[in-house]
Amino acid sequence: MQPTKAGENDGLAETWSRLCTGHARVLESGQTGRAFYLTVGPSPLRAVVAAQPPEHRPPPAEFRLLQGLLLGLPILTLSSELGVSVAAVTTKAVKCLRAMGIESERPSRVPVVLVIAAHAAAGITKLTSTRSVIHAGRVRFEIDRFDGVLRARLTAAEFAVLRFVVEGLPTLEIARMRGVATGTVAGQVRNALTKLQVSGRAGLLSRLVREWAPPDKVSPSRTGPLPS
Repeated sequence: MQPTKAGENDGLAETWSRLCTGHARVLESGQTGRAFYLTVGPSPLRAVVAAQPPEHRPPPAEFRLLQGLLLGLPILTLSSELGVSVAAVTTKAVKCLRAMGIESERPSRVPVVLVIAAHAAAGITKLTSTRSVIHAGRVRFEIDRFDGVLRARLTAAEFAVLRFVVEGLPTLEIARMRGVATGTVAGQVRNALTKLQVSGRAGLLSRLVREWAPPDKVSPSRTGPLPS
């Protein structure tokens, strides 16, 4: 294995580009108690991607739409700007995710590191704690968990539930893991998001990446507060 030094955000931005063009594919993603991770490798289609008919892959505009969602733009805003229904926005985003190698029916549940890659490609944030390891043509990115900053803003129960939301778990699974009713979890999530003044997981992740990661994990020159 060949480790690369911390702060390889050009790698994350470049990875986003390669995922959008079909030259790379997500192989694995998730989180541990200490870090979020994403592994990418060469796409099986990389040798023929240039020769593929356009209809075989989503057009660049749809990948920009997906990026907008991951940057926390309201889906109603994107729907209005594109002149399509909310359902169409979701369908296009899911199609892009599948082209990247991510099987998800909801764009709001994409891997955390992919959200950070979308921000890096937009030049919005630059996490200095990124680590990457290269092995056999695959690259594994790891980023220290920074959602602990929410602890001081929420009750213990709200914080515990929102950590699972950050990880992309659905309400039903969170309720099962915590041994409580789904209505209890839904209420705790709703209260937490209201306190944090964000809407949904995408908005939460975007604000975490932009504002609330600890100062030693984010380059201040590349970040700024979200509009109120």
